[in-house]
Amino acid sequence: MVELVDALDSKSSSFGGDGSIPSIGTKLIKNHNMKQIDFITQALNLTLFGMGFVFLFLTLLVGITKLMSMVIQKLQSKTHDKQDYHNSEFKNEMDEETKFIIEQAIKMHRGA
Repeated sequence: MVELVDALDSKSSSFGGDGSIPSIGTKLIKNHNMKQIDFITQALNLTLFGMGFVFLFLTLLVGITKLMSMVIQKLQSKTHDKQDYHNSEFKNEMDEETKFIIEQAIKMHRGA
């Protein structure tokens, strides 16, 4: 019968070590790998949710900006229509008076 005794191996750093075999068990390696996979999954989820949120926010911002632009253009076109109507009345009324004043100014300039 042979008895096995912990002996100092040439690749081992301390007495009672496993020699060239790593001291981390298989369960610990699997657990460590699962933690890494879980960490990577969480990182990807965070990345996708973050990018999705930014995309949604920017899309909403562009949509609201376009909507505001359309509203302002409609308001400006209505005010321009009203101003054009008033200006056309003003131009028609002032046309004869302005024409008379310009003719008088030209006569005065030539006569002087």
